[in-house]
Amino acid sequence: MEKYFSFNGVAARSEYWGVMIIATILAFVVGMVGGLIAGSGATALGVIVLLVAVVGGSWLTIATCVRRCRDAGINVWWTLGARVPYVGWIVAIVIGCLKTDEQSA
Repeated sequence: MEKYFSFNGVAARSEYWGVMIIATILAFVVGMVGGLIAGSGATALGVIVLLVAVVGGSWLTIATCVRRCRDAGINVWWTLGARVPYVGWIVAIVIGCLKTDEQSA
């Protein structure tokens, strides 16, 4: 589990897509649960649940994206492009589809 939160090493395409899919599903589920908790009157608890999920999920996806950029042989700063609203999903798909750079592996 430590590997997924680490910025060291590389991540293959399968690992990248697995993390992205699982993070998306978990973000949806935690968002729903946090919304239900906040809607039931426990607003502070709901906000805390959402905050922990956002910070943990962001760290996980950014770390995996950095490792994937290294594996593909592109600059790790492309990870920031994946965080830009409205176009970030295009950058994330491109990063996930790039072949492994044999020189970096």
